[in-house]
Order: sequence, then C-alpha cells, then structure tokens
Amino acid sequence: MNPITSKSLKLIVWLLIIGAVAAGLLTYWHFRASHPTTEDAYLQANVVQIATQITGPISTLLITNNHRVEQDSPLFTIDQRPFTMTFNKAQAFLSIAQHHHKARESALKEATAEQSERQAELTLKSKNAQRILKLVKMGQEAATLGDKVTSDLAVAEGALFAAKSKVSEANQNLSSAASDIALAKATLDAASLNLEYTQITAPATGIIANFDLRIGSIVNAHQPLFALVEERQWWVDANFKETEMAQIKPGQSVDIEVDLYPGLHMNGVVESISRGSGNSFSLFPAENATGNWVKVTQRFTVRIKIIEPYPAEPLRIGASATVTVNTTQKKPQSTDQ
Repeated sequence: MNPITSKSLKLIVWLLIIGAVAAGLLTYWHFRASHPTTEDAYLQANVVQIATQITGPISTLLITNNHRVEQDSPLFTIDQRPFTMTFNKAQAFLSIAQHHHKARESALKEATAEQSERQAELTLKSKNAQRILKLVKMGQEAATLGDKVTSDLAVAEGALFAAKSKVSEANQNLSSAASDIALAKATLDAASLNLEYTQITAPATGIIANFDLRIGSIVNAHQPLFALVEERQWWVDANFKETEMAQIKPGQSVDIEVDLYPGLHMNGVVESISRGSGNSFSLFPAENATGNWVKVTQRFTVRIKIIEPYPAEPLRIGASATVTVNTTQKKPQSTDQ
C-alpha cells in the first residue's frame, strides 16, 4: 500500500479547508435567510404632550428639564386667584338661586292652600245657592235673596279662578327657580373644574423633555408646552426590505441591540406590521406614472415590543438599534406579554 505523499496530504487539507469554508458560508447564508436583520431601526415610546386647560401665568414650578416624575405628581401651578374669585362668585349665585327657590316653594304652598279654601267656599256657596233658588222658585223665599246667593256664587267662582291663576304662576316661578339652580350648579362645577385645572399633574410616570417654562410665563389653554416620555412601554420601529417581509410574522422573537449600549442585547417580539411602506404615508408620495420610473426596493415598518424595557441603562427615544428576527419559529409567540 503506497504511503500518502506530501502533495496528496496538502490536497486533502485544502479540500477540507474549502469544504469547511463552504459549509460555514452555507450555514451563514441559511442563518441570514431565516434571521432577517436591519440597522434601520429606532427606539420609540409613548410621548404625551403636556398642555393646560386654562390660560394664565405660572405661579410655581416643581420640575426641570429631563426630570423624572411619577404619575399624578404635581408639575406646576397656574395663578389660582382669578379662578378662586370666579368659584366664590359661582357659590354665591347658587346660594341666591337656592334662596329664591325656597321662597317660590313657599309661595306655591300658599297659593295651593288658598285654592283649596276657595274651592271649599265655592262648594259651600254652590250648595247654598241651589237650596235658596229652589225655595225662591217655590215662593218660600224672596227673589232678592235668590239674586244675592247667585251673586255670591259668581264671586266665589271668580275667587277660585284667581286662586288657580296664582297656583299656575307659582308653578312657573318655581320651575324658573329650579332652572336657575341648575344653571348656578353648572356654573359652579365649571368654576370648580377650572380651579382644579390650575394644578397640573403628570398623566404617567416618565421623563420631562423639551421643557423651558419659567415662573410668570403665560400659558395658553390647549397649547402644548413640553413633552413627557412614558417609561411604561418601549418598542422598536424597524424598517425591513420588502424582500424580507414574507418570513416576518407577528409573535416571532427578536434580538435587539441598541447602539447606545454596545454589547447589550434585549429580547423583543414582533407586535405588528405596517400595511403600507414608509413612502406611502409621506406628505408627497412618489409619482411612478412617469417615463423615467426606476424600481426601488421599498421598506415596511415592523413594530417590535421590547419584553424587558428596563435594562441597567435608561433607554432613549430615537436611539438607533440593530434587530434580528427569528423566523424559524413554527408557532409564533403571543404578543400579549
């Protein structure tokens, strides 16, 4: 049996090296094909624009730029004095309206009582008139007495009619007083709400951003003043090429590396996929119905939820990231985590 020559041994070594390189390239190609990656990805979080519901000067400031605040903690205060005056005035109007209402309730009770009295008088005189007129007709009483009871009956009917008119008027006055109370209560509620609006609190836990207010600054209602970056939920908007989108599905796990902290990896999950390319939602979409059209590979935004949003270092909106999606999962994970 001929021994292996040096030349043959070198050939075998080269073949093994080539085979190993080819296997490595094949493995790498397969991994890249099943794990699409993009560096066109950026950290995002919910940003709340803080604005006031009322207009006025700032009287106290309890925060600074980049300040961390807890939910419902006070941020600043608007001068309360004019709103306190309006509140006190509304309280006084409500008290007056309630006083008028009580007075008109008493007037209605008196008018109702008078109507009952007039009704009783009319009933009595009606019976008396019937009896006297019957006697006059029989000749047992003078005709003048008949005329008198008829006149008394007419007076009693007029008195009852007047009493009923008073009751109707008293009811209308009471209804008007009730409306005045409702209006006064609504005015008081509005004044109370505006007084509460002088205390501006944090709607969520997060970091104050883009803040430059000073004591004495006039703030206008509904005008954004600064931002609050929420800490509760973070995600990555990753823009993948359309040629990679067929494999990406909601629920697949994602490896996230943030450029802010090299070497730090976080776990994520595909939460949703945009229905349109970024260009589709731009202010001036591309016009492809031209003669010089050139095909350009489009990108679609994939929203990736960060499962562990609180690493050792704080995350920051807009930071660049590199994401790798594991598309080999046979059964995508649930995004409800």
